Amino acid sequence: MILFNMKSAIAILALTFITNKAYVSTKDIDDYKEVAKTGDIILQTNFDTPAAYALHVGTLSKYNHAGVVVREGEKYFVYEALRHIKKTPLSGYIKRKGTLNRFTVTRVEMTKKQRSKVAAYVKSKKGKNYDPELNWSDKNYYCSELAYKAYLSAGIKIYEPKKLKDMPLAVFISKNMKHNFRINRISLDQKVVSPADLGRFWRVKQVFTNY
Repeated sequence: MILFNMKSAIAILALTFITNKAYVSTKDIDDYKEVAKTGDIILQTNFDTPAAYALHVGTLSKYNHAGVVVREGEKYFVYEALRHIKKTPLSGYIKRKGTLNRFTVTRVEMTKKQRSKVAAYVKSKKGKNYDPELNWSDKNYYCSELAYKAYLSAGIKIYEPKKLKDMPLAVFISKNMKHNFRINRISLDQKVVSPADLGRFWRVKQVFTNY
């Protein structure tokens, strides 16, 4: 009963982040493509999994998923960590079930060389497994960890990762809501970074949103 009530409350809270316009036209995708750059971080709100609700309240943010935009030829793709790290067409990422087609894009200005390093990093991790244990290692990755470390590979530290013990709300939620994270296997001294954290660096600017 506790889980049901808490999930219901979080669902109501999460929906306050969404406007009455439930579906977004392809014009939003086209508008973003006009300003898109390799290295952009694209954030989403996904309501389709139990973990999504836990992330909402645990991090006090509407964002619960992140990916890195990479231009390849004339097309844009998003490198993201779901079941594994994969390359998803930009339109497919945005139109994914459970997102209401909403997205926000943030950017840190960087040199062409830095953008190349970010792209090379995410491409090199393609195929690695998703990390439900949130380990701060280079064996497997969760979505915001992949983006964070991609920037770090280019010499850009977006945010100082928190330790799990400094996120008591997240720990509480992990014990009281259904999710697919294996929090019980993680040391409270483990460093973590959330999708919301990716936008908290002073050099990060928002370049597009349709929320």
